[in-house]
Amino acid sequence: MLYRTQILDDSGVSRVLGQVDPILVTNPLKNVNEHKGIDPEWLDEQIANSLQPELTLSSGRSGFTYKKYTAGQDYDWHQDEITSIDGLRLDVSTTLFLNDPTDYEGGELELRFGDFGVSIKLPAGYAVIYPTGIIHRVKPIISGVRKVVHWWDESNVQNPFTRDAIVQLSKLPERVDLHTATLERFC
Repeated sequence: MLYRTQILDDSGVSRVLGQVDPILVTNPLKNVNEHKGIDPEWLDEQIANSLQPELTLSSGRSGFTYKKYTAGQDYDWHQDEITSIDGLRLDVSTTLFLNDPTDYEGGELELRFGDFGVSIKLPAGYAVIYPTGIIHRVKPIISGVRKVVHWWDESNVQNPFTRDAIVQLSKLPERVDLHTATLERFC
C-alpha cells in the first residue's frame, strides 16, 4: 500500500523545476505556495516509463500540482479529496520529491495508518505512492526549501488492500500460474 519508486533522473528533475512559473499562489489553508503549470504530456510520459502505473494499476490521472514549502510553512493533518472536480475517482496519491532531503530541514511527509505513523523524505526524482484516504501532513519546514509535485490516480482496482495484493502477486516468481490464482475478499 505504500511504495517508493524513481520516476525522474537528475535531468528530468531539472526540466520540471525549469517549467515552474516563479509566481506561485499562496494557499493560506495549506500554508504553502502552489502552482499548476507543469507540462502534463511530458510528465505523463515519464510516469508511464516508471513503475508507478504498475503500482497504482492506473486507469486515469489528475493534473499535476507543484508545491514549494519554505521555512515556517507546513500542511496540517488532512485527507485528500476522493473525487476530482471532473468526476475522476482519486484512489491513489503520489508525491514526487524534486530536491534532496539535505536541501531542507523538517518537511517530512507523515502518513498515519491507525496508531502507526510513517515519516517520508526521499531523494530528488523519487516518489511515494499511497492510498488517497490516508490521513497525512507535511511537517513544518525549519530551514531551506521543499519542492514536490502531487497528483492522483484513478485505479482499475479501487480497494487498496486488493490492489496491493494484485501488485504483490505480480511480483511472484514465474513458476506460479497467475491464471489459476484467485483472490478472495473477506468481510
